Amino acid sequence: MVYVLVRKVLHVDFAHAFELIRRAGFVTVAIALPYPAAMAIDTFTGKLLLETMGQKVRFRGLYAIRLACESVLLSLPLGTAFAESLGLFLLYRVTKVAPTRGIAFIVGKRWLLLRAHAGYVLLSGILGYRILADHSVALIHTGGLPLLVLASTLLPFGLAAAMVATLEGGTAARALGKVVQSVPIARVQQWIQRRAEHISETDVALARVLRLGPNAMRVYTAMLLAAWFMDSVETWLILHVLGVHIGFVEVYSFEAGLSLVRSLAFFVPAGLGVQDLGYFAFFGALGIPDAMGIGAAFVLLKRMKELFWVCVGYALLFVLRLKIERAPVLSARASS
Repeated sequence: MVYVLVRKVLHVDFAHAFELIRRAGFVTVAIALPYPAAMAIDTFTGKLLLETMGQKVRFRGLYAIRLACESVLLSLPLGTAFAESLGLFLLYRVTKVAPTRGIAFIVGKRWLLLRAHAGYVLLSGILGYRILADHSVALIHTGGLPLLVLASTLLPFGLAAAMVATLEGGTAARALGKVVQSVPIARVQQWIQRRAEHISETDVALARVLRLGPNAMRVYTAMLLAAWFMDSVETWLILHVLGVHIGFVEVYSFEAGLSLVRSLAFFVPAGLGVQDLGYFAFFGALGIPDAMGIGAAFVLLKRMKELFWVCVGYALLFVLRLKIERAPVLSARASS
């Protein structure tokens, strides 16, 4: 199926796709809006999370960091690793969040995002069960696509549960404590011990996140779930801009599953190619008229939107760099 689909994509009339975009006119600007809305929700959730650790930060600075880091994530292979390392550095230098709390924030946020993503995919499998079942044979040549989507949520749910099991009770600090006991060199022991104390502070901050309570967890997860929903809103909006009047549940039923595929293809910048083929497959299965032309126009608009926000993110990164260069270096005490 993939081979046939790739062959079809290679024969797409991109001139026709650009014509479809031209016909849409100025209204195509609207497709750029769900992304900053999602980033704003995500940032506000992060701000609340930092406040639970006793760290107050300004939304504006945190939002700039979020957009800058996301641009790195979208544009580089293995972008997640680069983005999170950059995020830790910018949190420290721009918003004065100590590395120990920064690590706790990044890990805690990743845990909440996994929970929200799992819920996002699970809900799509439930609400779109009939839609997925009706098009299962066309997409995977057999029945059971809804069950496959529902089963796929075990991965993010399992990762979230594993993170809790690992982080609960300060396992990182204990692990370093064992290393200290096994190193026979006094100076090395002292160096590791100092870092172990810092990691212990990180464990304390993480423990605050894990002990927020069910109500706070539901609120934070619901907020991040709303951020995930912006992906489906964006896809629905692009299709309507292109003249494809399709229900939101239909869009959501396939967009959520593709978001998981994109997450698994973390080594490819922005899931380039992998996610795009998924869109072509779903548009064809749903019986959208001129599916290949609409698919090409859709992918072009979606990627142009991403390119725009990547450029905005890198521009913000340049501004943040200038701000860092002009600011005095934090004291050693603040960096603990």
